[in-house]
Amino acid sequence: MNKKIIGSVILCIILVSCVIIARNMRKPKGLLADNDTASISNVVLHCSYAYITVTEQEDIKRIVDLLQSIKAEESRPSGKDGGMPLEIHFQNGEELGFGFLSEEITADGVCYRPDRDYCNDISNFYEEFSKKYTEEPA
Repeated sequence: MNKKIIGSVILCIILVSCVIIARNMRKPKGLLADNDTASISNVVLHCSYAYITVTEQEDIKRIVDLLQSIKAEESRPSGKDGGMPLEIHFQNGEELGFGFLSEEITADGVCYRPDRDYCNDISNFYEEFSKKYTEEPA
């Protein structure tokens, strides 16, 4: 009888552990690691007809702060095209690409469902920075 009770307790502990692990894996997380903005050489913001390259560190920091504040869960792609592309270029030559749709963000090829729509934030950055940086045709 004691063996049955011990076995049941162990089984319960294993099941509870599995549930906790599964919940933590689906926990919303930021889309960008805590990178030092000094390691980023520029950020490219796109719209349908042009793009701008943001190069000043204080502007890059504002974009990175937004990306780090995004809470999102990994999800299946919706299959929708379009959206607002954003590219981060690091000084070591690496790049990280994002695509923003109202209910979906793609980060380096992985699809996420964000806690809210971030398209207006990206649009506002584009509008603000297009007055400061030169727009290039897409």
